[in-house]
Amino acid sequence: MDTAKSRSLWLAILLGALLMVPTQSFAQVYIGGYGGVAIPHDADATIVDPALLGPIAISGEVEFDPEVIAGARVGYWLEALDLPYFGVELDFYWTDPELDRFKLAGLSIPIDGDLTIISGGLNGLVRYPYGPIQPYAGVGGAIVYGDLDLSGSRDDDVSVALQLMGGVRGFVTDNVALFAEYKWVLTEFEFDDKGSKLELDYSTSHIYGGIEWHFGTGGVHQKP
Repeated sequence: MDTAKSRSLWLAILLGALLMVPTQSFAQVYIGGYGGVAIPHDADATIVDPALLGPIAISGEVEFDPEVIAGARVGYWLEALDLPYFGVELDFYWTDPELDRFKLAGLSIPIDGDLTIISGGLNGLVRYPYGPIQPYAGVGGAIVYGDLDLSGSRDDDVSVALQLMGGVRGFVTDNVALFAEYKWVLTEFEFDDKGSKLELDYSTSHIYGGIEWHFGTGGVHQKP
């Protein structure tokens, strides 16, 4: 699956989700966009290259450079069920971290690689809904597409990820909110090109901020 097809798939999922929201419940919907930095942690890696080492696997760590992240999300608070503290959210993002070094037995070997990541996830959220400043936290899962270009060798993989997040939003009007968020993501990739394999236990920290539009009467509530 190439990058253009992946983006089209996530866009179709997003539009489908919006169409499934009942019109009378649209007041609980919000949409937003964000940008920031993705900071991948050193990833446990296993390399198998039959041309050089036969069946022997080499284990080490891959070091990444931080990279820009951009994303969009659409969410729904469960106010219609009298549960204003809880919500669900579809979250989509793109990032493109560079592989910098492979660390093995005290050695640090420079490598030249690029890992394009496109993710679409579903999160469950809990928030404090009263007043203009609203902290929140969540947990969810995602389908993650990874495309690896490593020294001219290229392959892609699709995996499942766990993600945890927490942040705070502040309403500047009844409908417009700014937010800052931290997200931790954990997944695994397996890339295979002409018999050479690279397995990555990939985890990353995302730090970003953005803007949201809350439909209807907005997201600011008064205590009952």
